[in-house]
Amino acid sequence: VDPFAGGGSIPLEALRIGCDAFASDLNPVACLILKVMLEDIPKSGLELIDELKGAGDRIIEQAKEDLKVYYPDDLDGSKPIAYIWARTVRCESPDCGAEIPLMRSFWLSTKATKKVALKPIVSRIEGNTPTVDFEIFEPRKDSEVHGPTVARAKATCLCCGSVLPPDRVRSQLALQSGGANVIYGSDGIRIGGARMLVVVLTRENTQGRVYRLANDKDYLPVFLASQEVNRTLEEWELEGKKNLCPFPDEPTPAGGGSGAGRAFSLHSYGMFRFKDMFSNRQLVSLLKLVNLFKDATATPNLRKILSLIISKLTDRSNSMVNWSLAVECPDHLFKGTSMPTGWDYCESNLTSESSASLFQSLRNMEKNLEASVIYKSNPGNTSISDACQSPLTNGCCDVWFTDPPYYDAVPYASLSDFFLVWQKRVLGDLI
Repeated sequence: VDPFAGGGSIPLEALRIGCDAFASDLNPVACLILKVMLEDIPKSGLELIDELKGAGDRIIEQAKEDLKVYYPDDLDGSKPIAYIWARTVRCESPDCGAEIPLMRSFWLSTKATKKVALKPIVSRIEGNTPTVDFEIFEPRKDSEVHGPTVARAKATCLCCGSVLPPDRVRSQLALQSGGANVIYGSDGIRIGGARMLVVVLTRENTQGRVYRLANDKDYLPVFLASQEVNRTLEEWELEGKKNLCPFPDEPTPAGGGSGAGRAFSLHSYGMFRFKDMFSNRQLVSLLKLVNLFKDATATPNLRKILSLIISKLTDRSNSMVNWSLAVECPDHLFKGTSMPTGWDYCESNLTSESSASLFQSLRNMEKNLEASVIYKSNPGNTSISDACQSPLTNGCCDVWFTDPPYYDAVPYASLSDFFLVWQKRVLGDLI
């Protein structure tokens, strides 16, 4: 018996050696994982794999069709796999007012055999606000690459060198609800907010990633996604908000103070709802996948698997994800036990076949399921329950074996809410 089972490594090993295993946790996200791993896979693992493969192929094809307007190929046939963005603030120096792209790094690739970076170019026209453009280059020395424009929430203007203090950076981003989205004028042209810097592509007969600068045409699919978000919310409001909001409007965890609050700073940057952690194109894409998963005529067990796939996609498709320089692919949010605020971020193309895509997430889940069907034992038993009030009676088992939680050092409940808000939109009445 493990009353703090979490991800289930202890009860899983108990099943592997032929024990009867009981696992419980108070966290519903952990219990979903336990249910799948300890009950569903031992009962119907091979059938579940076949069902996932069949449904997955259908979902991939439909997703590509439904989302192609938001992720168009280049005219030369190159296929975008990711888009690199920067949040922006305005320099408040009275003689400047330039837009500051908040960049942790201007590197695009730091591979030993392939070094690529962005070079900022400042343009000044008398009587106008200075602007910053970019070019992509291959530096011969690391010193040729410009340093970051943001550190410890202080932003340095590329045009005048003035430093915007943290409280002003936070204030400006709070007015943008976190700054992950583009601000458009009445004509649909970008006037502020997030700035797309680079499009990462794959190209036939070309090995590896290809980088090109973003242009005005790249903003059109993003604008269409923004319109779709607004339309979806308007429809939901007209229906009287009878069901869950299509996009996760549940509150994000508050930060500050001691305990769990130390892990979060989202509210300081205006991200009061979980949907604020995603760009509009990410929201539209994830909602489409949620609906496809719900309409997949899936059995309850497969729906649970699909909700875990949504979890993996949201971990790698949010506005806090960085571009991994050493391997040239999108990183993921949960590298530690906090939800760090992002500056520049990488938006993956969910319809591609590269890292962080729907295709890769489905294929990886199939492999994980196949690897899990290796023990021959009775299924385990799981329960959502408080370890202080175990549903088991005294003396009902041979071994209590657990790794207790870490008090308030790791805010499990708040971190899990990031996944729960999307999982319940897939699972619906199964919860």
